[in-house]
Amino acid sequence: MKEVSDVGDAAVWLWIPGFGGSLYAYKAGTITVAVIVNGLPEETALQHAKTLAAKPLGGLAGTGYVYAGTPKHRAAAAADASAERSVLAKLLQEGKTFSQAPYITERQFLELAKDVSLEFMTDP
Repeated sequence: MKEVSDVGDAAVWLWIPGFGGSLYAYKAGTITVAVIVNGLPEETALQHAKTLAAKPLGGLAGTGYVYAGTPKHRAAAAADASAERSVLAKLLQEGKTFSQAPYITERQFLELAKDVSLEFMTDP
């Protein structure tokens, strides 16, 4: 299975040798198209599946709708996380106090932590 970036807003291609391929394409959060092609080499089958999927999708171009878990979603999430880290870093450099700090998740805290010290003690 592989993601196909040039069909709709999101698409995956599932190739099973000896059977054929299935293209699942999605657009605008409302349209799903499934195309199954067999009897051809993989690359040819994928090209034909894209051609067939383009008709109900109204073309191969996406609308900008972002599905969770797609490369576009991961890129947007990474950009958001990077922007949040830079804002937090700036606040820390400005000497802001705890009460002035914005809420951050545990994950964000752990990503920002540079130095960690642990002390283990046994229970008497």
